[in-house]
Amino acid sequence: MNALSLKNGSLIINSSLDLHFATEEDSVFLKELYNDPKIQSFSLDEETMEITDKHVLATIESFQNSGYKFFVVNYDNTPIGMCMLYELSLKNKHSKIGLAFLNKYQNKGFGSVVLNFLSDYAFQELGLNKVFGEVYDYNHRSI
Repeated sequence: MNALSLKNGSLIINSSLDLHFATEEDSVFLKELYNDPKIQSFSLDEETMEITDKHVLATIESFQNSGYKFFVVNYDNTPIGMCMLYELSLKNKHSKIGLAFLNKYQNKGFGSVVLNFLSDYAFQELGLNKVFGEVYDYNHRSI
């Protein structure tokens, strides 16, 4: 990634794929995504639970206040997933990375493209030198 390509506040990956920082306007989509049992099985330590509007809004606010990066992934102007840099430390130059996509957009290559772009963003734009993820042993695609 050379210079970061911005359009209307979004990070442009290619002509049909972009990221924007998650806001309250994304709460309906994020609630749908986080309530998918498959997504929950890969992202929660506990049993599945109903994610409410309050949970989603608290997550968005937490990311906005922390300096962590929480993005909605759009394909042809339609939200299809999310990605994040969390436990981000500019001082120590590292972050965890995570992503999730609606079921109908999985296994189509979006994850690899977004992961590569977000890693480049972390290294080149934020100056990090280490990005890592935590993956459950049964999440074979992520591994």
